[in-house]
Amino acid sequence: PVERFYWQDLYNVKEKTGAAYVQANFSGARWSGNVGLRYVRTEQTTTSNVGVNPNLPIADQPEGTINGSAFGPYLPTVQNKTYNEVLPSANFKYELTDDVVLRFGASKTLTRPDYSALAGSVSLSDLTHTGSGGNPNLDPLISTNFDAALEWYFAPRALLSASVFSMDMKDYVGFGTVVQPYLDQTASAAAGQDVFVDYEVSIPVNVDAKVKGFEVTYDQPIAGNFGVSAN
Repeated sequence: PVERFYWQDLYNVKEKTGAAYVQANFSGARWSGNVGLRYVRTEQTTTSNVGVNPNLPIADQPEGTINGSAFGPYLPTVQNKTYNEVLPSANFKYELTDDVVLRFGASKTLTRPDYSALAGSVSLSDLTHTGSGGNPNLDPLISTNFDAALEWYFAPRALLSASVFSMDMKDYVGFGTVVQPYLDQTASAAAGQDVFVDYEVSIPVNVDAKVKGFEVTYDQPIAGNFGVSAN
């Protein structure tokens, strides 16, 4: 029933994705590599319930607002989003000796936001008047990546390598806050009537970020299927 429908907990995300990829491989006496290009299309439909200011007269509420819930009026909101990306990549390997290999890689990658980040259920704390929720306007994370590695295969099934990497990320998912009115269930129970309060709700937002680092890897068998694998 509408009166007991806890609309903060319900959301729906639907995605249609398509991709096409082309790759070319090449090699020489001591070197090899490939280049590729990937096209990705995403059609996203997000349905979430948005709280409506309970102090607004019904005549001034947005069209489609549902009243009668014990948790306040709400508006089922559908948001459509479509995005297309072209993602190039390249890899190169050169054998300095029979045991030492040099590798380089560059790529552009896409990561879609989690469904719960796009339109997650709203969680509220009546004690602190804070909460968390989703954001259907999130863009996908686009990262431009560079990698280089020097690998030494010093024994059968054994490896010692050092690598460096860099990631330039556009629209990484961070967090921001918005202020929205919600029903304070604790205060309402004490007062014997509905009490609506502004809550600071933390939602995912897009921010830019960079990651740079290095890695050292060591793998070596000791006996049988036992060995060391560390980085």
